[in-house]
Amino acid sequence: MSEHGSFVGKQRFYCLAFLASISIIFVLSYQPFYNAVVIWIGNDIYNHCLLVLPASLYFIWEKRKQLKATDTRPSWLALIALVLQLCLYTLGTAADIQLFQHAAIFSMLPTIIWLFIGNNLAWQIKFPLIFMLFAIPVGEELIPFLQEITADISVEMLKWTGVPLFRSGLFIEIPKGKFLVAEACSGVSFLIASIVIGNLYAYMNLITWPYRIAFVVLSVVFPIIANALRVYGIILIAHLSDMKHAVGADHIIYGWFFFAFVLVCLLGIGELIRKIERRKHKREAPPETEKSALITARVEARPVLLVALFASLLLFLFQDYRMQHAQAPQLTDTKLKLPQSTFTPVDRSINWQPQFVNAYNEQLKTYSTQNGNIHLYKAVFAGDKGEVVSSMNKIYRQENWTLVKRRKVDIDNSTVIEEIIAGPGGEQMLLYYWYVMDSQILSGSAQVKLMQAWLKLQGLKPPSAFVALAIELKDGNEPDAVYQTLSEEIKTVTEASKNVLTEPALEDL
Repeated sequence: MSEHGSFVGKQRFYCLAFLASISIIFVLSYQPFYNAVVIWIGNDIYNHCLLVLPASLYFIWEKRKQLKATDTRPSWLALIALVLQLCLYTLGTAADIQLFQHAAIFSMLPTIIWLFIGNNLAWQIKFPLIFMLFAIPVGEELIPFLQEITADISVEMLKWTGVPLFRSGLFIEIPKGKFLVAEACSGVSFLIASIVIGNLYAYMNLITWPYRIAFVVLSVVFPIIANALRVYGIILIAHLSDMKHAVGADHIIYGWFFFAFVLVCLLGIGELIRKIERRKHKREAPPETEKSALITARVEARPVLLVALFASLLLFLFQDYRMQHAQAPQLTDTKLKLPQSTFTPVDRSINWQPQFVNAYNEQLKTYSTQNGNIHLYKAVFAGDKGEVVSSMNKIYRQENWTLVKRRKVDIDNSTVIEEIIAGPGGEQMLLYYWYVMDSQILSGSAQVKLMQAWLKLQGLKPPSAFVALAIELKDGNEPDAVYQTLSEEIKTVTEASKNVLTEPALEDL
């Protein structure tokens, strides 16, 4: 066989191997990929993700002439990266963390391309490969952080302007009305869109790395400051107009026009940066090559690498199947063992109701004790349906309560979360909450996910529970004093919750 025929044969072999690898990854990640597409379509924050993969493939196609003159050598380094991504996917599957699953599957595609085309070729198309990561639906986790920053900056601006105000968590009250810096006010949607546009603009219009990095950083900082300025403007207009403007529908309309204006400003700054850069660095067109890809491209056949690749994919495919078909234990009783002599159920309404989705058992009761009333909430998850740690689960409704303070406290060798939340009328509530899994009390969601992953990797689907205590803070009551008063009751509930998934109880909760 001629050298040309041998090369064509190797090319076909590598194309088939590449398609086989992509097929295995698609089988492995079909459900998470489907979930990602549903999120792209259903959540306005991530609509841009629908265009990321087509745009990346277009940018690769644009580079086709440069790629023809580059040697093709499969990369061992990419195989190491792929194995790490498969481990991340397995951890995400075991712990039911969609973010890990999505991060793994959308980083595996550029890694597979890198593995087959090699380091030199991958470097030529580094931006399109990295840009594929913008298909990961991530960013909502920043909402609480962005809410705090927006509230902090806008409050400082209002003070500079001389507007009298009172702030309680995310509630901002002025003499003529009250405002809540809600999730929709965080600006996360505009921030993500700005970052994507900033990266695209930097790649398509700027030449040198310092200018590109500077513009990307600007695309992150600029919308955060602009969003705080928007909230400040809305409150200021409402204050000056006696709450006649910048509220209700006006609020939304002003927001859209303001963000459009900010985007135009961002691109305008980009054009100024581009002109400054062009004066200093003239773009030089890459030299054209007349060589044919079939002559210059050199493929090194490395059967050992391909064997390792497919062995890794099949091993993780088997482990994924094993976890998906693990059996969840049957729950027969999920009650808290509380002494009736101390805890007396009473009928009392309360404006506090956690929301946990797909719980096996969920209850909220108010108890009277010697030292005062406590509200006790419990949500149990069977292990095969629903997640005790999920972004859909809410400890309190944001429209009714906002966080004032959070810390960890130790109760009888167990660590729990203590929060103070405030309502729109200034009322406050003291919360203590924790998670239960494998008869252990866990305070953090990360701890829960890691233990869940560890047990699931062993073929188990462990049940779990969330337990919360709420105590109303009267005027002048300090949280530490309230805790000292009810410390014995809190300790009793904490200790009893360790067995909520295993033992029958005296009191039905």
